Amino acid sequence: MSSSAARIDTVAWRSPWRQKTVAEKAALYGGVTTLAVVLPPWPTIPLLLALCLATTRPAGIRIGHVLRCARGPAAFILIAAASTMLTVDLNNWHLSVSEEGIVQAAALGARAMTASIAMLGLTPSKWTRVVDYTADASVAM
Repeated sequence: MSSSAARIDTVAWRSPWRQKTVAEKAALYGGVTTLAVVLPPWPTIPLLLALCLATTRPAGIRIGHVLRCARGPAAFILIAAASTMLTVDLNNWHLSVSEEGIVQAAALGARAMTASIAMLGLTPSKWTRVVDYTADASVAM
């Protein structure tokens, strides 16, 4: 098992929320993800992000741990947001960034990051160990 998977597994098994059903956590964090996608980004995203981070305390997970786990998705989200900002004109070989593109990229990044952190909230589950082993087995193949 990789080092980060082992740490996530340890945090999940020590969490007081481990005894909660997956359905309870899916309702909370699935709802957050749905709202992040459906509602306008401002002021929804900051409120949902604050909700996700606030629920880490009762779950027994340090905010620093959640933010460290979110670094991987954040890198992919940053690349996606940067590519959303750019407009390429192949006829004139021109690359430009529009103000509308920046706004769309910021909204995309904020929504995706909120949804990613919400999905990390599902980690303290009874079935996390199975998920981690499955992920490690797929990497080994």
